[in-house]
This record gives sequence, C-alpha cells and structure tokens, in this order.
Amino acid sequence: MFEDGGRWFAMAAIGFMVLVPAGVGVAMLAAVVLRVSRARRLAASGQRAKAVVVDNRQRSWSEGRLTFAPVVQFVTPSGAEVRTVLDDMEGNVSHVAGTVFEIVYDPARPEAALRATPTGGRVATTVVFGLLFLGFAAFVLCFFGPLLLGSSIIPGLDLTGFGDESGFGGESGFGDESGYWEGLSGLVHSTSGAGR
Repeated sequence: MFEDGGRWFAMAAIGFMVLVPAGVGVAMLAAVVLRVSRARRLAASGQRAKAVVVDNRQRSWSEGRLTFAPVVQFVTPSGAEVRTVLDDMEGNVSHVAGTVFEIVYDPARPEAALRATPTGGRVATTVVFGLLFLGFAAFVLCFFGPLLLGSSIIPGLDLTGFGDESGFGGESGFGDESGYWEGLSGLVHSTSGAGR
C-alpha cells in the first residue's frame, strides 16, 4: 500500500493529528472535572461571605480581545481583610465597583475564593471545546487511520487503490479512477442497491 518510508511518515502525521487534539480535549475536560469538584467541595464545607468588587483584573488576548475578572474584598470571621480575584467570573464585560457577590472560600486559603452561585458558562464552553477536540481526533483516527491498514470502517468502501502508483499517494494523483473515486463509486452503488 504505502512504501515503508511513506507509511511511517503517514503514521507519524496521523498520530500527531490524533494525539495532540485528543490530549488538549482530555486536558480541558479534566480541568472542568477539577473545577466542578472544587466548587462542590467548597459549597459543601466552605465559609460564605459577602465580597465587594473593588477593581477589575484586565487581560488582553490576541486580536485585541480583552477579558475582565472582578477583584473583590471581603472580611473573614476572624477580622482579616482579604483581597482576591474571582477567576471563575472572568468575562468580556468589566464589573462595576461596589457590586456585592456572595462567595465561598476555604478558611485555610481565603484567597482562592469562588462565587457561591456559579454561572456555569465558562464550564459549558470548556466542555464543548474539549468534546470538539476529541471529536476531531476521533474523526482523523476513524477516517484516515484505516488508510494505513488498507481497510475501511465504512462497509462497501474499497480502499485498494490508495497509496499505490495509481491511487492516493501515487504518481497519477488523488483522483485516478483506480483509486479513491472508484472506491466511492462502489460505496454509492452498494448503498443505493441496499435501499431498494
């Protein structure tokens, strides 16, 4: 099917296109699990307080996009004044000074406070993007990986022309009739006959 050198290059390329997005997707979903478990743990056993917005932490991203996270101040039951950033509330809109939020925090680490009633938007966005990365990795693995093996996960799709001198990786190009298009033609004919 592929010559040895071409086969190893194709395997490396497909491996890269699978492992990198899959790794990013898994990391994003793991971050969500950690964030949600921390929020649940704090909600169950953390200390609650009223925090007042005193400033905004501003971050600039590519293409001039800005995000803002509220800098809040609150007082612990022992009388200690704590000033911290609520990272879980970072968004595209700045927060008005004087706005009061109910927060929850671990008394051992009051600077790591969270809003007591999370909005969930950031978590949902992270889950969606994590699943998109995993979906892309699965797509590459399912539809390009079998080309290396000369088999197909799609019934009726003939891959015999891929990678030889007249097919996908060969001299006469992608669309040669003995390669990809012939396999698709067989698939179309087999599926149209199955519907009768």
